[in-house]
Amino acid sequence: MTEIAGVLNSMAALVIVSLLGYAAARLGFLAGPAREGISGLVFNITLPCTILNAAGQADRSLGGGHVANGLLLGLSFFLIMLAATYAIIALVKPSQEERPLYLFMGIFTNIVFAGFPVIEALYGSNAVFLGSIVFAVFNLLFYSFGVMLITMGDSGISVDMHRILSAPLVASAAMALFLLDIHLPAFAAEACELAGSATSPLGMMLVGVAIAESDFAEVLRERRLYLFEFLRFIALPVVLFMPLRALGMDEMLLGILVVLLAMPVGSIAPAVATAYRLGPDLPARGIVVTTVFSFATFPLLALLLTL
Repeated sequence: MTEIAGVLNSMAALVIVSLLGYAAARLGFLAGPAREGISGLVFNITLPCTILNAAGQADRSLGGGHVANGLLLGLSFFLIMLAATYAIIALVKPSQEERPLYLFMGIFTNIVFAGFPVIEALYGSNAVFLGSIVFAVFNLLFYSFGVMLITMGDSGISVDMHRILSAPLVASAAMALFLLDIHLPAFAAEACELAGSATSPLGMMLVGVAIAESDFAEVLRERRLYLFEFLRFIALPVVLFMPLRALGMDEMLLGILVVLLAMPVGSIAPAVATAYRLGPDLPARGIVVTTVFSFATFPLLALLLTL
């Protein structure tokens, strides 16, 4: 009972931090350039520090099998999202023009700004290290194979090599430290821990900012999104959780998979969609619907995982 209460308290704290981000955006503290600057800060500075710190604190006795599990989980995560999203799109029946956008929303989720804070709150540093490997595999697959599928038939397909390589490079450095049992100097480890501690609060604040910048009138008219949200971001994680747990899947691996599958649409989805010649409006509305629902589903998900 104490463990469940602690997890629910952590989830409630993350929701409150998101609401602080919402308030900051409404008050003008996190608007425009400030929001973009913080987003870049999290993705390029504090998140790598979090990953390196997690690698330093990870249990060395887990060995190379820990890394192999992360690679396998990353591949499974991407394939499950892809297959499930295709099936859900067939049920939701969006227009032909909107199908690529729904596929995009179902795959491009908020792993960085929401996923890592939730994983860390539930499972600690070992899980963050594993999650970073999952994220590296996801990056490689999304920005290559995933983009090819989403933009199928578009002669102007492009690949963002910076986004493909950034996460794997950091995760590769972390894996090398872990596998070779190399420890950062004390001052460097403390610096990574200090800078990395900003990832969770800043990431969750940016989730609140995404809601603050939305047009709720437009969101309310997008009824098909509600069914898509329920099937993809609520039903899918729960439906997968029960048989995988019954089959005896490792608790941490299962928890990471379920948490990441439940993450809302990525907060930078409109910008990424625009870069690949997809309309930004539907992803922007998808962010609002999935993020607002996540305020209720995160605590319930945490409760499910601790039962």
